[in-house]
Amino acid sequence: MRRPTQAAFLALLLALPTMAQADIDANAYTESLREAFNAAHPDLAIDELPMVEARSPQVIKHGPRDQDPGKIALTFDACSQLGSNRLNEAVLDKLRDHQIPATLFLGGLWMADNPELTRELHDDPQFEIATHAHGHPDLTELTEKDIRLQIAFAQLMSYSLTGEIPRHFRPPFVQYNETVTEIAADLGLKLVHYDIASGDADKDLSAEEIAAQVLDNVQPGSIVVLHLHEPDLATAEALAK
Repeated sequence: MRRPTQAAFLALLLALPTMAQADIDANAYTESLREAFNAAHPDLAIDELPMVEARSPQVIKHGPRDQDPGKIALTFDACSQLGSNRLNEAVLDKLRDHQIPATLFLGGLWMADNPELTRELHDDPQFEIATHAHGHPDLTELTEKDIRLQIAFAQLMSYSLTGEIPRHFRPPFVQYNETVTEIAADLGLKLVHYDIASGDADKDLSAEEIAAQVLDNVQPGSIVVLHLHEPDLATAEALAK
């Protein structure tokens, strides 16, 4: 993919109209959520909750179309997988070698299995950390309680490891409904979709095909989704096209 079409995701988001936060004094994260998280992850237990206000529901599918044609957002999902939370190191190498900023949507269990890497990515100003649920279920098939746990646990995992709470969230499979969107907002999160599916999760696609899928469809303000967790994908090679 051509480097001129890449730009910082956070800068793109800042160009969007600001959504007013709900007028709520209570912390979005409750003591019961902290206790549940600590019971599930005693080695990563948190002593106090982050202070986060609920916000108005918002789904971001792309940035402004009337901006610099070269300003797009590259986003990478690191999906939680039971017993196999891996990393495509070549993707990080390409991003760093070419100083390409990106937003990384990290799964909670992925972070739990990669704690030092999570801290390293958080501390690197080239990257913005966001979350991708704790596991990798279709949230629209869960109860409201389990949706809240999936979203909140990923947030608290990031908080436990880095001391900061992410502000952006992408649901697994990008499956969401009004309930998912509202619960994410209750937890202080903007829900981030995308308008360019790179197709890199398909192991049958070559680097050339992935790059073409992006470059043939990209527009100003596009949000591109790629993947970080699977070494066998052609994602890194596509970034060099």
